[in-house]
Amino acid sequence: MKKLLIGLLVLGSVSSYAIKTGNICTVALFEKNTDAYGNSIPGKALGVGTAVDTMGTSAAFSKLHDVSRKRAVIFRGVIDMAGAFKTQFEEVDQDKSGRITFQNPTLLSKENYYYSPYPEQPAKNKPALVEMQDYMATISCILYKKY
Repeated sequence: MKKLLIGLLVLGSVSSYAIKTGNICTVALFEKNTDAYGNSIPGKALGVGTAVDTMGTSAAFSKLHDVSRKRAVIFRGVIDMAGAFKTQFEEVDQDKSGRITFQNPTLLSKENYYYSPYPEQPAKNKPALVEMQDYMATISCILYKKY
C-alpha cells in the first residue's frame, strides 16, 4: 500500500510538469437591473466562481449566491484543458450550514458552450453576458501556458 501511494504521488507530480496548458474560467453573478432605455444591465455583484482545469476534462461548479437559507444560485458545467467550457445556471437547495445539496434544481439558463476549440461544439470564444429572469452573469475564460 505504501509503494502504491508513493507511486501515485510521483506520477501526479511528474504529470503536472508534462501538461503545458490549462484553462481558467471566471463566472460572476449580478442582480439584473435596467438602464434609462429599459435595457438589461448587471447591477449589484452577488458572487463569483472559477473553474480551472490543467489535466484532461473535469466537472466544475460553484455557489454564487444565497437566495435564502434553503436555496442558492450555482453554475454547473464542464471544463477542459484545450479551452472548452460549457455551463448552466441553477437554483438549488442547500443544507442548514450552506452546503449545496443539488436537490430540487430550477434551471435559470440552458447549458451552453461559451468557449470551445472544437468545430462540432461551436462557441463565440469571447467574454459573454448571460441574461436570466432575475440575474445576469459574465463569463470569461483564458487558455494559459505554463512556464
